[in-house]
Amino acid sequence: MKLVTDAKDWWKWNSVHIAAIISSLPVVWLNLPPEFKVLVPDWAFIPIGIAMFVSMVVARVRAQA
Repeated sequence: MKLVTDAKDWWKWNSVHIAAIISSLPVVWLNLPPEFKVLVPDWAFIPIGIAMFVSMVVARVRAQA
């Protein structure tokens, strides 16, 4: 496996930040009180998932200073 040249700066990358946020969302959702969960309609989960995927791809392919 060959790493990118700036792999030591992984913690500065936007794609890593977004991946951390996305991976924590299921835990946050499970711990939300029911009165907050009812505010999100069932149809909204697919667009939210698509938006998270697109944001991850954009963050990964965008040049990061």
